[in-house]
Amino acid sequence: MVKIRLRRMGAKKAPFYRVVVADSKYPRDGRFIEEIGTYDPMKNPAEIKIDAEAAAKWLANGAQPTDTVKDLLKKAGIAVKVDDTDKTPGWKFSECEMRGIPVRIDLGPKDIEAGKAVLVRRDTREKIEVSLDNIAEEVQKLMDTIQKDMFNRAKEHRDSHTYVATNYDEFKDTVENKPGFIKAMWCGNRECEDKIKEETGATSRCMPFEQETVSDVCVCCGKKAKSLVYWGRAY
Repeated sequence: MVKIRLRRMGAKKAPFYRVVVADSKYPRDGRFIEEIGTYDPMKNPAEIKIDAEAAAKWLANGAQPTDTVKDLLKKAGIAVKVDDTDKTPGWKFSECEMRGIPVRIDLGPKDIEAGKAVLVRRDTREKIEVSLDNIAEEVQKLMDTIQKDMFNRAKEHRDSHTYVATNYDEFKDTVENKPGFIKAMWCGNRECEDKIKEETGATSRCMPFEQETVSDVCVCCGKKAKSLVYWGRAY
């Protein structure tokens, strides 16, 4: 088994470690395949330097980090869980889905031999074949894309379910028939806010910093409005 572990260097009482990839059958301070980082616990705070691309490549290839190295990788911003159990692929895929893992890396013996892996997006289930040589870069790029796409979809959904009401009848009809947010003016009096909550179930959710005017009067009482408020009801 290939392990990612620490190799002690430095003088007595002044340890310094190299993070190395090595065959588990070799002694801890013996031969290793590749050095992917360093760890200096003598500095304050402790200094961790990890080649993220090399680490991701070896993890994708099935290398198992020791508990200490796993903690160091986590501190360096690299979180990877390797499932090398004998469970069926379908079971593993389902577990990834339930855990909310955004990117699944499918990697088998034939993939390793061919120097490639398959990235699977949780949000769209799209499968993308990538080279193991630049897998870290591709995973980071895909994570950025997923974040951007999810943000844009959420924003589009919010905007398409935000309505404007300029009078109380229109407000009540929107609350009952169009789930979402309502932009309406408010006079600032607590009595109006309480009445809206009691009669419609809607409450004030947000008073934006950048104000706009959709009407000159309060949606509830008809008096001069002071602020635009986003209203909503829990469904």
